[in-house]
Amino acid sequence: MVGHWDENQSAQKPEQTVHQQRMVAAGLGYSIIPRMAVEAPRDREGLHVSSLAPLLHRQLAVVMRQDKILSKGIAELVKLLQRAPSCPRD
Repeated sequence: MVGHWDENQSAQKPEQTVHQQRMVAAGLGYSIIPRMAVEAPRDREGLHVSSLAPLLHRQLAVVMRQDKILSKGIAELVKLLQRAPSCPRD
């Protein structure tokens, strides 16, 4: 299911997120992480979890080597992504 973190998937979380959670639990600061990383009760042990409002959105970029020729498929994908609404132009 999209947007749901199954308790059995905890081992699949990105290592950086796990380290951030451990550092916060140890009293070494605060962190902003994906909400689904703390959906399981055991992932929230010792932590106070608050949702952010307004919702945050990520700005992503397509990164590729300058010296490589793009395949037709990747070139078309990049064009489609650049035409998407709210896509900033470089």
